[in-house]
Amino acid sequence: MLRLMITVFFFLLSTATILSAQGFLPFSNGTVVQVSGKDTLYYVINGNAAHIPSPAVFQCLQLDRNKKAMITKERLDALPKTDFVIEGGDGKIYKVDGDRKRHITSPGTLKRLGISDSVIINVSPNMANCIPDGPPIN
Repeated sequence: MLRLMITVFFFLLSTATILSAQGFLPFSNGTVVQVSGKDTLYYVINGNAAHIPSPAVFQCLQLDRNKKAMITKERLDALPKTDFVIEGGDGKIYKVDGDRKRHITSPGTLKRLGISDSVIINVSPNMANCIPDGPPIN
């Protein structure tokens, strides 16, 4: 029995290593990733990487710089990129540009921008209100 458990353990370990090396193990939602040696940070949402546009936004979202995953450039390149889009509990969708949030005024505008519902980051009202308003996107 012990031999079987050890064999299964090493099989799972080798499978995870292979999958990880090929980029198939997904990051969980909310993971902050950074390429070693680079300053740019990304927020992972449903397998997509959304560039965190400013230190102020990072702070408003109460993210922790010490809890980020360091990854290779190749691993980042394998993640589809998306805009940084939030919903703050009021039903409004915002695209965050720099340190401003811009209300996306209609579902048609959201569609025109090519933003899928699956990449919208749900944040608390306090977090959303921490980011100053910019001009709306019509």
